Amino acid sequence: MRGFNKPRKHEALKKWILASKPLFGCLLETRVTQEEHSGILSSSLPGRKAITNYDYHRLGRIWVCWTEGVEITLLFKSAQDITCAVKVSQSTTSFLFSAVYATNFVSDRTVLWDEIRATQAAYSHLSIPWEITTKSCPQVNTLVLWTIG
Repeated sequence: MRGFNKPRKHEALKKWILASKPLFGCLLETRVTQEEHSGILSSSLPGRKAITNYDYHRLGRIWVCWTEGVEITLLFKSAQDITCAVKVSQSTTSFLFSAVYATNFVSDRTVLWDEIRATQAAYSHLSIPWEITTKSCPQVNTLVLWTIG
C-alpha cells in the first residue's frame, strides 16, 4: 500500500481488516519510517504482528503481517524480499511466502533473482506451495491479504 504513512489510509485499512478478518498478508511500499511503525501497526492492524525490512531500507518497503492462529518462521530477508514459512494452526495449511519489492534498477533486480533462486534451492525439498507476491513497478500498488479457513 503505497503511502501508508498517510492517516486516511490507516483508517481505510483498519475498517477493511475489522470487516474481513484476514489471518495473514503483506503491505508493500508503505513509506512508513521505523519510528512510526509500531504506532501505525497497532492502530491500523489491531492484533497483528509484523516482520519488516527496516534493516535494509529506512522506509520499510515490506511488512508481512499476521494474527493469532498463524505461525510465521522467517527464512530470508533483504532490501527486496521477505520470505517466510506460514502455518495456519487451525488447519493443515502450510506454505512458503515471499513478499517482493523489486526496485527499478537492473543491478538490484539481478540480486533479487539470485535471492529467489537461492530460496528455491534451499527449500524445494519441503514440497509445499510457494506464494510470491510482488510490486514490480511504481504505478501498481499491491495489497495482498488472505482469510484462510
